[in-house]
Amino acid sequence: MVTMDAFGFILFFLLGFGGASSEENDLNNETANSTESFVEISFIVKKKGGNEFPVKITSTTEYLKSVFDPEAKTKFIVHGWLSSKTSYIVENTAQQYVKFQGGNIVGVDWSPLASWKMYPISAYQVDYVGTAIAAMVDRLVEEKLTTLDKVHLIGHSLGAHAMGIAGSKVKGGKVSRITGLDPANPGFENVVSETARLDKEDAEFVDVIHTAAGYAGYYSAIGHVDFYPNGGSSPQPGCFELSDLFKLVGCSHSRSYEYFGESIEHPKGFIAVKCESWAKFTEGACSKNTRSFMGDPTSTSTRGVYYLKTSDKFPYARGKNGIKP
Repeated sequence: MVTMDAFGFILFFLLGFGGASSEENDLNNETANSTESFVEISFIVKKKGGNEFPVKITSTTEYLKSVFDPEAKTKFIVHGWLSSKTSYIVENTAQQYVKFQGGNIVGVDWSPLASWKMYPISAYQVDYVGTAIAAMVDRLVEEKLTTLDKVHLIGHSLGAHAMGIAGSKVKGGKVSRITGLDPANPGFENVVSETARLDKEDAEFVDVIHTAAGYAGYYSAIGHVDFYPNGGSSPQPGCFELSDLFKLVGCSHSRSYEYFGESIEHPKGFIAVKCESWAKFTEGACSKNTRSFMGDPTSTSTRGVYYLKTSDKFPYARGKNGIKP
């Protein structure tokens, strides 16, 4: 779970952050035109046996060819605020993919920029981070080490918006998929334009899991498909530390990537049903509607808003019991 002090928590919810202006974004883009400027962004390719291979946008062709399999799918995983490459979102998700699917699994570390306790400072860096990721994708495509239809971008919180920006900036088309894990709300929802955050135009398919909607996470549906487990808001089952509001919200915020990680190992575990609202779902009015798996196995043809219930502790998936009112 992400940690922060009380001051950071207050800033997270109360300090106004209007995103970058067009002039500021132009400045960011000018800076980002030089790949040498991405010194704060690290890319680490995860392999079996715990082996890791750091790569750069400027790495030699020979080195990149020794690390990447051009026939395999390529997945980038990025953390959010006050996190790093060792955070659960990156480590666990990468390990699950390496163990159960293989492929080119790339962890993205922007911790030098994400470590600011003043949330707006880190939030302002999202465009820069997304630009760096897009540049890395472009380099791999240029070297014929992947193709856009094999690229899947996965991001939590601020990282979800960084992936949206990355998807909008790659050259030559759209990446296959972006998964937003409880995309950050503060400073983004009803504040910035679609070009400065994740939206369904950023990839051929965008799926979103909401777990702290209206608090740390985005409330509105912004993907081709949006999943709202347990109603999508805080508290998620098992997150009931009422004496500490941040832990209450932070626990729920982290559930998005815990559910997603579990879905890699148990692809049929999280069954969701299409429904107009959580109220309709709990009334049993949607039990005969279209169903979908939530998480990694979500079909790219899935559209709309889906609901389900989870358990209050690992394993969270409830299978068909998850769609019972």
